Amino acid sequence: MRFKIASLLIVCVIFAGIAYLRVVRGVKAETVVSYDCEGDACSQVALSWDNDRQQFRVQNESDRSVKVEVTMYAGTSSLQVDAHKSDYLLVKTFTGPYRANYESNLAEPFADMQQQGIPKWAAFALGAL
Repeated sequence: MRFKIASLLIVCVIFAGIAYLRVVRGVKAETVVSYDCEGDACSQVALSWDNDRQQFRVQNESDRSVKVEVTMYAGTSSLQVDAHKSDYLLVKTFTGPYRANYESNLAEPFADMQQQGIPKWAAFALGAL
């Protein structure tokens, strides 16, 4: 009788282990869920949850740097992601939609001055015309 119970217990443990491995291996490390987005870079930015790191991963597919900002109960958290790169937000949860906006390039207003031969140091000292 003890042998039958022990055998049945071993078989149950083996099947439970197989079922557990199927579930664990079947889960993707990164889960893509649709989050609401506001801003001019939403079409080029993907926000996903990384199960391994337990953080939100931001993927920037654009040719420009993007600032991603989320609101939490305690305040806001933001992250700058360079073009065609990804990075992780340092929050586990956020409220409301996230914001993704292209970063403004500070050198753009001075491009005309530099083309006219004005040195970079003078262009910054004079300011944008």
